Amino acid sequence: MRILSAILIACALPATAFAADLATESTPIAATWLTAPTPTKWLDARMEPTVLVRTSIVASDHGPVSVNGVTHDSNEIDPSQFGYRQGFVLENAQLGVRGRFNDPGLFYALQLELVPRDKAGNRTADYVRDAYIGWNRFSFLEVRLGYQKVAISQANLKATAEMLLPYAPTFDTFTPLRQLGLTVALQDPAKHVKLTLGAFDSTKQASEQMQDPKQLMLVGRAELNIDRFFGEHAEFAWRVAGNFGYTEKYFDDDQQRMWMGADTRAKFRFLELEAELMQVQFKLAPLPDGSQQAHSGLGWHVDLTGWLWADKLSLTGRFEQMDGDTDPLAIDGVSLLADSIVRQKKQWVTVGLGYTLAPQSRCLVAYIHRTELEGLNFDNDSGQVTCHLAF
Repeated sequence: MRILSAILIACALPATAFAADLATESTPIAATWLTAPTPTKWLDARMEPTVLVRTSIVASDHGPVSVNGVTHDSNEIDPSQFGYRQGFVLENAQLGVRGRFNDPGLFYALQLELVPRDKAGNRTADYVRDAYIGWNRFSFLEVRLGYQKVAISQANLKATAEMLLPYAPTFDTFTPLRQLGLTVALQDPAKHVKLTLGAFDSTKQASEQMQDPKQLMLVGRAELNIDRFFGEHAEFAWRVAGNFGYTEKYFDDDQQRMWMGADTRAKFRFLELEAELMQVQFKLAPLPDGSQQAHSGLGWHVDLTGWLWADKLSLTGRFEQMDGDTDPLAIDGVSLLADSIVRQKKQWVTVGLGYTLAPQSRCLVAYIHRTELEGLNFDNDSGQVTCHLAF
């Protein structure tokens, strides 16, 4: 029996070391910094499961919908981005695996979502979240190929488990979340500047499904880490970044879409700031007379977080505004077309109090005051408690 116990302990220690090394790696390509390969182990292959379960208890207002003064039954139409949700909601149930082959610098990830939703909160059939392989043998270069997040926005790249509020900013619906493509990230040895370029098999809209192979999306993101100019032991963290994306439907109709954005993230002692501005411009299919309609959208947000108790208790406030179509009126007459609703101007204020139960678990209580503008009015404020378990 003692011999068997000794064998089990000897096997468990290397496995624990492999898991600890893997936990320090960064999966999102532009969410954190590129890391040098871990020193070679006697067994040069590491793998660990990944799990994310996120649930909410939601209470939402549910009142009549008014469009330019005309009242509609809210049971027949739901123009809210996240819907009139009540009771217990399973937000995410993700299962996957990731790993690394140390000597060649190869890594991989496969993650499935059992309750897939798009960015507007609607159910989809996109069960695959991540499916890619990568190479980062050297700390200044990383290459990634497969189904992955598009490196076009700070909000888009942020991991769900790291969000301090229940939802990403509303303007995040402008940008595609995941696509099939290739990304290359370059970084100087001192980590002052990072550049990420990517080419993706794009979709028509900001959807996670690969619906249209007739488009190619080109993206780029540049990050500047200002705190690095003050040495590795600076008492603050400050990053500024800019990004762009371009898509053209080149087989049939001449349709184009372009994204341009800037974001920043700063942390000093117990205060943390996140802000982002995103603009999208798109040209529709040419009309018979040769003319071509063009639209533009604009969205921004500012998040301010105060850590009331170390890294345990946080109070976060967000002020944001989004307009998917900057024309004077996004809703025509009394119609409630889906495209008009998506372009509707929104101004939301969110306050959330979060508590970290353990490194893998966090709960928060949030209240969202939603204001819809440009002729569309309805009661859709929401209060909710959201908890997640992630590892």
